Amino acid sequence: MISAFAQWTNLGLNEYQVNDLTIHSDTIYASTDNGIYKKNIHSSDTVWSGCGKQGSYIVQTLVKDYQTFISLVQLGSTNTTQIIKSVDGGLTFSLMNSDTSNTNSYQFLDHIAHPTNDYDTLYFLNHRLKTNNGGITWENIYNTTFTDRFIMVNPANHKQLLIGGETGYFSAYLQLSNDFGYTWTIPAMNSFFSGDNAIHDMAIENSVWYAAGEGVIAKSTDGGENWFQLLNLLDTTSPFSLYYTNIEFSPVNCNVIYVTGLKSAGSNRVPLLFSEDKGVGWDTVSCSSVIANQRIRCMTIININNTDNVFLGGNGVYLFKKIVNNVPQQNTIPNLTVYPNPAIDKLYVKTDKSISGIRLHNAFGHEIFVEQTEENIISINNLPDGLYVISFTIDDIHVVRKFIKKEASPDNYHD
Repeated sequence: MISAFAQWTNLGLNEYQVNDLTIHSDTIYASTDNGIYKKNIHSSDTVWSGCGKQGSYIVQTLVKDYQTFISLVQLGSTNTTQIIKSVDGGLTFSLMNSDTSNTNSYQFLDHIAHPTNDYDTLYFLNHRLKTNNGGITWENIYNTTFTDRFIMVNPANHKQLLIGGETGYFSAYLQLSNDFGYTWTIPAMNSFFSGDNAIHDMAIENSVWYAAGEGVIAKSTDGGENWFQLLNLLDTTSPFSLYYTNIEFSPVNCNVIYVTGLKSAGSNRVPLLFSEDKGVGWDTVSCSSVIANQRIRCMTIININNTDNVFLGGNGVYLFKKIVNNVPQQNTIPNLTVYPNPAIDKLYVKTDKSISGIRLHNAFGHEIFVEQTEENIISINNLPDGLYVISFTIDDIHVVRKFIKKEASPDNYHD
């Protein structure tokens, strides 16, 4: 099932431990045990530029723009962190908050959450803090403390916050808040796993949740109460005994899912699993690691010219490229129109069928928050000029359309 065009590239940073990868526009940023580094996403060489806190252990970094970074920096080897911010491209950093986090040995997982394209509303897992104004004021998060592994905001519902990990009884758990983290419930998570296990990461498509954990990839359609397993390593002949730590959709086709993680024992391979049918079937691909005992810790994906660029970070950074097939074409749905194109301030989706899961991406594959002024009317007034992709689901068919955002000319204005 491997596509006709798929290749691996080692992108360098092999001497460092890469904890987090994030992409802004044409640049990928790596948070490492020796500071923050960057390089152009189109470059296949191994040259990276230092851009802040060299010599420090950086756990995770949000990149708002080329100048504004929000990072977690580990204090020595304590597995505790502080929140720092740069507004000059990493030349200098200052404390956003004087709080020191709780201890967590899984710092490389997602410990900062924020709504799509909103860098003022921030949630910090082990600090148990949140801010909705970029750090001017802070509030506590009053969730139950277990062995927490990750925190995220539901991309389809920015009121909903999710925290997951492992209880003291060696079982996976989730906590859900539907009011920005003020009150919480704990789903039963029936059938996710039995025995020693944790949940490390999630990907959400409307009401369908996919989760990655210790040796298990699972799916829920009822808000996390009940799960069925898509993959269990105990039932496979996979060469990788993985603690799955990262799960993501293709930016242009939610049928395609990527999963990676830590090898439970030393390995000189870089592992990646992908499914092209929403988790029904899985393929395993890998490449040789420059460093022995490879342990992949992070993943980020963009789509360029119908090719998913999957960046993996561990001991170094690796790139896997895969053409994404079966993206629906323009005429697969009758009586469907997306207009105008080019568009200035609003984009209209006209159809006689029900639409769900509207998502918007820029030309680099980055998801953009969708503001619907009315049903099937998308506000794009604040977007920069350029090429964009809108996708949605109609009758279980994933539909993709390209359009151009164009600035209004004087001729468009009337008294």
